[in-house]
Order: sequence, then structure tokens, then C-alpha cells
Amino acid sequence: NSGSQHEMEVARRYCSFVLASAKPLDVPLLIPELRYGGKSVRHDYRLDFTIIDPFTLKKVGFELSPWSTHGRLEGTQKKTQKQVNEEAQANFEREMRKLKAYFRKQGIPIIVYTDTDLEDYDAIFQEMAAYLSPTRKAKQLEFHAMNDFLAFKPGR
Repeated sequence: NSGSQHEMEVARRYCSFVLASAKPLDVPLLIPELRYGGKSVRHDYRLDFTIIDPFTLKKVGFELSPWSTHGRLEGTQKKTQKQVNEEAQANFEREMRKLKAYFRKQGIPIIVYTDTDLEDYDAIFQEMAAYLSPTRKAKQLEFHAMNDFLAFKPGR
């Protein structure tokens, strides 16, 4: 959706991963541009990618944060060093508030990739692939085991 080169590179690797899977329909979705609050242009909460484990329903978010879109300062020639530092701090605080809000309000931990990380898309996707390969499936408690549990009376 964003047209980001970084997002497209990750998406390409995801497509290859799914196509190479023995059971492609069992691979969890890599959800791009997950937004809470709908599709409005102005959004408080958006993640570049999110994976939801289909068995546990646990979520993990992935944020691609290049300096050019998440930290860049403009017009610094006309500012004092103190003003530049204050603006940089305000930008950093705003970005961190958004990430912490995802965890606090939505229960989604976030993995952040910065410029240095974004130099190696294969390494990024290798980390993501760990969440695309759930290691255990949820098992239903057998009915007789539940009866035994409910019938248990603690000894005196």
C-alpha cells in the first residue's frame, strides 16, 4: 500500500516462502499495513507488517523504520544545535509512543528494523519466518480429561 521499496522486498520473500512451503495454506498471513481504526488517511496506529499465529492468536508486529521517514530533520541550517536536538528528541519520542501504544493498547509486541537492518532483507525475512512457521498446533482438551478435572476433590 505504501509503495515502500522495503515493504515490497519483504513481500517478495514472503511470496517465495509461501510458494516453497509443503503446505502453503498452513502458512500464517503476513498482513501488510495493519491499521487499527480503519482506512482513514490520518492514522495513529499502523504497522508495516503483522503476523497472527493461527493456533495461539498471538500477534507480532514488524516496523520498517528508515531514518528518511521516521527521523529526518529539515531546515537545520537555520536552527541552533539545541533546537535540532529538541526536534530530534520530539520525533524519537513520538515514534516510541506509537510503538508502545501498540503493545499497551493492542497487545502486539513490535520488532523494529532501522536503516542498518534494511540493508539485508534476507536477514529480516529470516527473523519473520520464525513467526510464519508455528511450531505447535493448539490441541483440544479431551472430554474425559475435562471430566476428570471437574470431578477432582482436594484431599483434606
